[in-house]
Amino acid sequence: MANLSREMEELGMLQYGVSDHYHSRYNYPNLASARNEFLEARKTSAFHFGAEVSVMSRWECEKIAAGDYVRDDLTPVYGIREGLPPDAEYHLDMNADDVKTLGLEYVIGGCHWPLHFPGTQSQLIDDYYEQLMYLATHPLVDIVAHPWWSLEMIDIGKGFCKIRKPYDFAIFEKIPQRFFENLGQAFVDNGKLAEINAGMIIPRVSTEDYARRYLKMLVGWKEQGVRFSFGDDLHEEHFNRHVFSAAEAMLTHAGFTEEDFYLPAFMKN
Repeated sequence: MANLSREMEELGMLQYGVSDHYHSRYNYPNLASARNEFLEARKTSAFHFGAEVSVMSRWECEKIAAGDYVRDDLTPVYGIREGLPPDAEYHLDMNADDVKTLGLEYVIGGCHWPLHFPGTQSQLIDDYYEQLMYLATHPLVDIVAHPWWSLEMIDIGKGFCKIRKPYDFAIFEKIPQRFFENLGQAFVDNGKLAEINAGMIIPRVSTEDYARRYLKMLVGWKEQGVRFSFGDDLHEEHFNRHVFSAAEAMLTHAGFTEEDFYLPAFMKN
């Protein structure tokens, strides 16, 4: 974390943060440990700490809390992921007391996988849309992470991310335009920031066509009055300044300016 803070300062960032993934109570000790590591590395008040909380089902979170998840030697680090009832409701396994206890300054809400195993592309898209709308209206969420991330990676019928390519980047074309518009309006109405994630707009993993279509969605949201944050989804010890420069160039070309990006209302713990 000390490396990231130093590199952010070198890039001229005025405010920046780091967040760790959190799915259920099973991950609580890891998030608490990450908070301690952050405090040791923090040398400036410009450096902030948050959590990226995944949409889960209440059913699996209750089973995990009760210790009812043992299956061979597997652990529920990503939840149970199998056997969900058809009517399992969406859930963020974190509350306001957790935010205060963990010293979280902001909460990112993320859709990372389908909760109900999709049999068709349409069902998969619907599942992601419903999760994103859930996040856009959840009172604990400040930022909605990388909308539609991993959609192209899901193995239809199994509900899990494919380990290897080919990924189905063409699926983005199948998302109804009204889904984009409804999400944009929900972000505006509920004061949520939509994350522009470098990994979604720079074709280092995706295709140029996918990145172009994704950027078009973001421009549409901008026209609706959506406010944005910027993230890199780094998962590494060092920041890649070339990724930042490339993202900045793409966004500038699309008409984005500094005025389109906002900070969450950092909590004072």
